[in-house]
Amino acid sequence: MGYVPKFRVTPHLIKIIEEISAFRQKILSSTLQVPWMSLLQKEARARTTHSSTAIEGNPLTLEAVRAIEEGRPVPEAGERARREILNHLAGLRFVEKNQGKKTITRTDLLHLHKIIASGVMDQGKAGEEVYLYPRPDYECRGIAWTSCILRNGISNTLLGA
Repeated sequence: MGYVPKFRVTPHLIKIIEEISAFRQKILSSTLQVPWMSLLQKEARARTTHSSTAIEGNPLTLEAVRAIEEGRPVPEAGERARREILNHLAGLRFVEKNQGKKTITRTDLLHLHKIIASGVMDQGKAGEEVYLYPRPDYECRGIAWTSCILRNGISNTLLGA
């Protein structure tokens, strides 16, 4: 025999549970609107950009990435390293701006690739398909941008593989 709680369901208890449920729904459906939210987003963009570009060999420090995002000069930054940072930040802003889209199209992915890879690709042209066999379905309906990219693989998607 399992646990038998010692309480009675009363109108008062039901009222309290309904109030809790209503407050819970308000919390879940509200967006976080606090003065420091934009600072958190900015810091997250800088850290994500630093980590993602460092993996690819970008030599700039997190502090240099922050400076570039703020438009401050970074004398030690070569043009390619600086361009990689600016492109990545612009790509993140593009994703943030489009996060509410229900459908992510091939055009969206190619545009994102163009934003991220312009001026830093060694082969091919940023934002253009290399070849297609057979033509893949590039649309991701009803899922988040990152899920679409992870599911399809941005490189494979852009290359048509």
